[in-house]
Amino acid sequence: MVEMDKLFCFLLAGGEGSRLKSLTKDTCKPMVKICSYYHLIDFSLLNCLYSNVFNIAIIVQYEAIDLIKYLIETNVANMSNLYIVPPETKFDQKENIIYKNTAHSVYMNKNVVGDEFEDVLVLSADHIYSMDYSKFYADHKNNNADLSVAYVDVPIEEAYRFGIFTFNEKGDIKSFDEKPKNPKSNHASMGVYIFKKQLLFDVLDELVEMIGYDLDFGGDIIPYYIGKYNVNTYKFDNYWKDLGTVQAFWQINMGILDHPEIISEAFNYSERFKISQDSSDSFPPFFEEESNVSSSIIGKKSYIGGKITHSVIGNGVRIHKNVEIKNSVLMDNCIIKKGVTIKYAVISQNNIIDKDVIGDKDNIILI
Repeated sequence: MVEMDKLFCFLLAGGEGSRLKSLTKDTCKPMVKICSYYHLIDFSLLNCLYSNVFNIAIIVQYEAIDLIKYLIETNVANMSNLYIVPPETKFDQKENIIYKNTAHSVYMNKNVVGDEFEDVLVLSADHIYSMDYSKFYADHKNNNADLSVAYVDVPIEEAYRFGIFTFNEKGDIKSFDEKPKNPKSNHASMGVYIFKKQLLFDVLDELVEMIGYDLDFGGDIIPYYIGKYNVNTYKFDNYWKDLGTVQAFWQINMGILDHPEIISEAFNYSERFKISQDSSDSFPPFFEEESNVSSSIIGKKSYIGGKITHSVIGNGVRIHKNVEIKNSVLMDNCIIKKGVTIKYAVISQNNIIDKDVIGDKDNIILI
């Protein structure tokens, strides 16, 4: 049985999410809501708690106030040795340095990891999946790996967005390319890593001296390990999605409407693992007599006066009469005026819409 108390976790939650545009205008990417209720960071947190990973440092940076407040208000801190690590500032002769990239943020916080830990789990807070890290850790230990990387097969047309592995006939790593223009396979790194602790810290020290602070796990660390150290890959066969673009955000919400078991698998382990409480916002939505809702998720405190089909409606949304909404996502506190039609769109939080917004499945409109 693998000793989970020897594993320390860095959960990277500082992303700006600039490709999500207005969805992350006033909040960090890990706080973006999926299906009007679940925050992106909830998935990785629940995976940790379910896997008995209780020593966690959450590294925050961009628009971190809402995230820090959320973590304090939930019961996560009561179930784990949780550190919230804001950006540190380090000075040299030339520049004022904060977190430059993913690996640099871990480098800056090496002192958080105590001597009792043997290995380091590195996660991102913007992936949607349900995973038992204890199985991953056991595989890492059984292979005496210096680095273990979890990977998943993605559609080949999406492979350019990820770090891509190729393997030889024996199953050994043949190559790894970070976001290749012409992918040679569809074996994509999930951004889920386990490192031997001391070797990782030694490598980070070495690379900082060689190339500076702008260090990325996919772009710098994995390629450096391959060929020098024992790199193990771990195939993950279940649902996994990376929220990188508006199109991906829309697809994830629509997919969950069609396959709600994705949420139940992630959030229904037991009452002990529920994170999102929101007891102060427990008012139910209100439906006018003229409303017509099918295959949709409706957030709390929303007012529904129109027709909604296969859509996700956030909290506090007001939808007036004679409105039609189909295959769309409306974030919190939007107002949709009388007579408006919205199809194949994502409406970011706090918007007032008084004109039709109509896209298609290959051209999602973001307002």
